[in-house]
Amino acid sequence: MRAKDFILENLSNSQVLRYVKKIHPDWSGSVDHSIMNHEAWELINYPISKLQIADPESEDAYIEDPYNRILDVDMDHVMTISQHEIKNKPIVVDLDGYIIDGNHRAMAAKLSGMTHIPAYVPYEEITESLTESIDLQGYTNLLADFGFFITMNTARIHDYAVDQTAIQELKVIQAQFKQPIVNGRTFVEVYNEPAFYKNPKVIPVLLKYVYDMLKYIEPRLQKYLNDEGKSKFLPRIQKIKEQYKQVVQSTQ
Repeated sequence: MRAKDFILENLSNSQVLRYVKKIHPDWSGSVDHSIMNHEAWELINYPISKLQIADPESEDAYIEDPYNRILDVDMDHVMTISQHEIKNKPIVVDLDGYIIDGNHRAMAAKLSGMTHIPAYVPYEEITESLTESIDLQGYTNLLADFGFFITMNTARIHDYAVDQTAIQELKVIQAQFKQPIVNGRTFVEVYNEPAFYKNPKVIPVLLKYVYDMLKYIEPRLQKYLNDEGKSKFLPRIQKIKEQYKQVVQSTQ
């Protein structure tokens, strides 16, 4: 399971395929399955070290390809690719790090010294089987810190709103925290039952809830909080995001 990087954009497989075909009007349909086999995709900052990418020091700059394509990288073209294009035209990568679209942009990013590159990747659910190796203490700490954040930390969050409209929007966020998520229970109710939240069938549900809520909360706090509020709440979200990544990495 990949530790997600919380880039806030999700796309369907059809949207990703249209994106690729817009870049390449002559796109061959022979590898459409590599995109369509995954229902959901997300945009993340992908580590370049994990890409299956040709060695730029190689004379032919060639890499084996699981989709039976000939991937000769045109280094002259690579040298014309700007940082702006790399950052604003995400590559498309499969679960094994093979590039479906964007080999030249990836090579340009690698040569420029970048460590990460924007990439559309298949969304992976955390499954029950993956929870067998989970760091249970780290998972418990994550739930505790997230629970504290959505209750005590945000109890008066609207005091830091930039205007009256923002106050209402922040109250909507608070209301979301009180919605039932598992068997009619709210997050707080679930957390108060350790035997329940440690159930292997429940762990994936709660991790997905934390992930989805962080994606939901962060951009809204960026928009609706004043500077004091941002300095107070956003670092706490960042801490929880890091905890989430560590817990997910323990399932790999």
